[in-house]
Amino acid sequence: MEKTTIFMRKENKKTKFFKNLIVKNTIILIVSSVLIKGLSLFNRVILTRLLGNEGISLYVLSLPTIMLLLSLGGFSLNITINKIVSENEVSKQYSRRQIINQASIIGLLFSFIMIIIFVIFAKVISYNLLKQPNAYFPILSSILIVPFVALNNIYRGFYNGLNKVNITANSNIIEQITRLFLSTTLLFLFKEKPITFTVTITIIAMAIGEMIQAMYNISKLHKFIKDNDEKTPKLNRKALNEEIISISLSQTTSHLIANVSFFLEPIIYTYALSKVLIDSNQIIYKYE
Repeated sequence: MEKTTIFMRKENKKTKFFKNLIVKNTIILIVSSVLIKGLSLFNRVILTRLLGNEGISLYVLSLPTIMLLLSLGGFSLNITINKIVSENEVSKQYSRRQIINQASIIGLLFSFIMIIIFVIFAKVISYNLLKQPNAYFPILSSILIVPFVALNNIYRGFYNGLNKVNITANSNIIEQITRLFLSTTLLFLFKEKPITFTVTITIIAMAIGEMIQAMYNISKLHKFIKDNDEKTPKLNRKALNEEIISISLSQTTSHLIANVSFFLEPIIYTYALSKVLIDSNQIIYKYE
């Protein structure tokens, strides 16, 4: 009877702990989401003021292509690593370091493949599909963001899998603040430059923001991946790689329809307007 009572007390403590953790994580996610949305909105207002009508139109026209690249380059690794890490905390099949290392190799490899494909087709997309030669360099500059997006997806999934959502929230806020500060500062410095240059600068500010976020995430990794060599399980690379790739492929494929639809929207719009003999210089003002 006494053993049963002790066991029930332990179970109640565990249940209470998990309930408190869920509530805490939910509050953190809500507050951080509101802050991020607010910063994003403020950033958009600043960009609209500094880029002007033509600049913001070119930015909005280029954005669906950039988002498709980032979505494919990120390879849905945030969802994948979240799932693998949370399950691994129970099974202890891999060490945390092993998961991070193998996911980083796969993520960077896949992102570089996407970069090569994108470099080949960037001119076709901007000149022939969007019919906006000015969009070429802004779209091409987005390749700088891809490796950092892949890494940040891995780190977000890792921390979320460990229920350390505060680190993920902080990193997202840092990225937004960095992007806002850099884009505002650089656009003030180069506001007299042509729109192609200023929009490209805006995309580069996004890349630097992702890089700063990756640096913050890496700085927090050490205390979570300190593995005792004697207790580190033998790495089954093939099994881990197959698990990462299979989950990532299924998740990326499931999101592909929405991403491709968003990508095709300005292309179809541009094609339709060009068919009614609207000049490409006028199209950019009509798409916002």
